[in-house]
Amino acid sequence: LTIVDGAREVRRALEAGATVDEAFVCVPLLQGEDARAAYGQLETRGIPVRTTSPTVIEKLAFGERAEGILAVVRIPSTDLDDLRLPPDPLVVVLEGVEKPGNLGAVLRSADGAGADALIVASGRTDPFNPNVIRASAGTVFSVPLASAPAEDVIAWLAARGIRIVAAR
Repeated sequence: LTIVDGAREVRRALEAGATVDEAFVCVPLLQGEDARAAYGQLETRGIPVRTTSPTVIEKLAFGERAEGILAVVRIPSTDLDDLRLPPDPLVVVLEGVEKPGNLGAVLRSADGAGADALIVASGRTDPFNPNVIRASAGTVFSVPLASAPAEDVIAWLAARGIRIVAAR
């Protein structure tokens, strides 16, 4: 499980089909279209929502920004073999990333570029760390994601005939 904190991030997780176990909401803090949309989807889907006070939501929130909504989400599979790619895919591979914010930023860029997947090779951070989720603006749930040792990633790409182009 992981914490998805923030209106935009919760909305994007829900829209991408993430499995939400429960959510915590402070109604007076819900502001903006993302917050209203996320809250509405939680209710529509029958996801257990626990109403809290501003003090409680601030303690639950990950980081400094309490937007009045957070969700407890099941982490999807990150196995290479679970990736479903179209013919001639664009796959971004990020090797040895340590900082969650950097992984999140690359996820946002991959989403903007229309990448078919992002693979973390020999990563040193959890791809579903709340800081990754926040830095990715929730795109971690919409860009197919896998994680494996670098050697396995290279072999997997080669077995599928995916051309490898490296940049440093």
